[in-house]
Amino acid sequence: MEKEKKMKYSKIIKELDSNPPPMPQHSRNCIESLGGTDIKLVMHKIILESKPHNRLSMTIKKIKNKYLFSDHDEETNLIKDMEVRQVKLVDPCLKVTKVNLTSWLIGATQAFSSNNQWHKFVAANADTDTLKTMAVFQIWSFNWVPRESQKAELGFALIEVGDVPQLLSQAMRVEGETN
Repeated sequence: MEKEKKMKYSKIIKELDSNPPPMPQHSRNCIESLGGTDIKLVMHKIILESKPHNRLSMTIKKIKNKYLFSDHDEETNLIKDMEVRQVKLVDPCLKVTKVNLTSWLIGATQAFSSNNQWHKFVAANADTDTLKTMAVFQIWSFNWVPRESQKAELGFALIEVGDVPQLLSQAMRVEGETN
């Protein structure tokens, strides 16, 4: 059963990766109002039950823009030079918060993760019903320059694109039309 679920999740992500929906204009406007530039799609992510983990993780294998976290051209430098840094996170309701982003290994895979704040972030969005289990999101990155600094900093936005049952239903419908 677990293998079947992973295949379904993989199918949804693969479909979204091959034809990603554009960022909604209201989300783009919010990021630009923060001074955000260089907006790029990072990845698609399914929100799974993560009670023991308390993190939003982005594995390097699934990140579309591998050099997003560093000015270096080599992936090894990107991984080696990553340290904990505070980043802006724009939630699906366009509220802005700050979270700590760090790099670490999950098994043998390098990942970037917002540690120890994910449950708090989800709780702050509980009344919106957007960050629920099985919701499917795009994670977008952007650069912004704080007023007190001249150095560009990293930010992220979570954009909901649907939920697993809805997107599976759409994928099955499309698959049925092509067969």
